[in-house]
Amino acid sequence: FYGMSKYNSRAKDLLKKMRENIAKVERQLAAKEAYLAASAEMKNNDRKQLIEECKILLREVASSSNIAAKVEEKDGKPAESKITETSQKES
Repeated sequence: FYGMSKYNSRAKDLLKKMRENIAKVERQLAAKEAYLAASAEMKNNDRKQLIEECKILLREVASSSNIAAKVEEKDGKPAESKITETSQKES
């Protein structure tokens, strides 16, 4: 840098331009990092939402299974015997 400033009359302007360009690159990197962090957070939120939806669906399946079990109890036959009867009829 010393030689550049000693032998080049535009050295100060070139150094100023270099500083500005480096600052621009730093800002672009910071913006890219913020974008990637926000993108990862959105994916994480989407994943959490899907997990919650799966939990709700599983609860609905479990509750419908409980209802089916209660109906079977009223019929007086356990679920295994009904399955066996159904498979025998299909054969």
